[in-house]
Order: sequence, then structure tokens, then C-alpha cells
Amino acid sequence: MAGLPVTLDLNEVPTHPMLDLSTPCPPAPVLEADSREALDAFIDYCLPFCSYISPARINDLFDRYTTSKSALAPDRAALVESCLATGYVRLRYFGRSGRAARRVPEEERTDVRWFRACVKTLEEWGSASFTAIRACDGCSVGTACSRPDALSTLWFYSTLVADTDLQVTIASWLLDQGRDVGLHQEQTTLTMEASALDQADLVFVTIIYCH
Repeated sequence: MAGLPVTLDLNEVPTHPMLDLSTPCPPAPVLEADSREALDAFIDYCLPFCSYISPARINDLFDRYTTSKSALAPDRAALVESCLATGYVRLRYFGRSGRAARRVPEEERTDVRWFRACVKTLEEWGSASFTAIRACDGCSVGTACSRPDALSTLWFYSTLVADTDLQVTIASWLLDQGRDVGLHQEQTTLTMEASALDQADLVFVTIIYCH
């Protein structure tokens, strides 16, 4: 159809109102009977897209979060909350036993409440420095900083359910953290350990470096 105007504009799909960070933060979520199920869903179905976290590490943090959340540093608590938010998205559409889609009423969107809880935790954590943009799984859980991991997982969550503005906000937050540790400098990126098979890390570092 020659001569017809072409537009590449995409219409945003309406999202949950509480995904707007300018709205009041909802009451903090609490661990429910299906929270373990949500974490397992994250590990089974989302971990390939969040390869900077090992199952052993997130399971350990979840157990500690369950028994004594106050004993966890805020960045580690935020990582658990971001994993729960993403895991609940998986449970929102699919159960654990099959691929039959199941819709959840908007007022029952547990993933959104965990997302807002994670954002609040990170904001309260402030701009404290951290040791690395990626916490090393070879280190003990108590020595690695989880704040960038939580942000990376939040960004993945935002690509599933949020509009472009929120995705850009979280990506910008990640870029700011990358600049804080000098990842925009070539000599810094060259010192990062990388695996040829780790495509998620490759894409992440490329985005940080190019910006």
C-alpha cells in the first residue's frame, strides 16, 4: 500500500495503578502460604533471565528473610522482595502444574505490593556505596552487596508488567549505580569476570558501558 503513512509509535497497555511510583505506597506485604511457591516459580522460570543470582543464594536469603527480616541488610531484603514480585507474576499467569493461564483480579496483585515494598526498601537504603555491581556467588552471602542485584531483578520485573516510563526509571537507576563504581570506564569493565555463556551479564554490561 504505497503512499500510506507509517508510524512506529506503540500504544502503552494500561498497567496496575500502584506501579506508578508517585502514588502512595501500599501497606507492606507479608509472607503468605504461597510465598515459597512464588520464590520457586522465580527460580524455575525467571532465573535464566537473572543469571547473576544463584538458587542457593536466593534460597538462603529467603530463609533468613522468613525467620528474621530485621537481621538482613536492606539491600539483601530488597533482593528477596524483587524475586518475590517477579515470581508472583509467573504465578499470576500460570500455576505450578501446567500452562493454563489464570487471571488474578487487580486488587489481588501480590506482585505489585512486593514491587513497591522493594522500591521502598531501596529508597530507605539511600545512596550508600556498594562493593560491586554484581555480587559474587563465590563469596559468602554476608559479604556481597545485593543492591544492584535487586535493581536488575526489578528491571526484569518492569519489562513484564510496567510501562515504558517505569522501565526507563529503573534502568536509569541502574545506570547511576554503574557510574558510581566506574563501569562506564573501559578499564573497569575489562576487570569484570564474565562467562561466554552468560548472555544476561553480557547484555547488562553492554548497556552500562554504552551509556
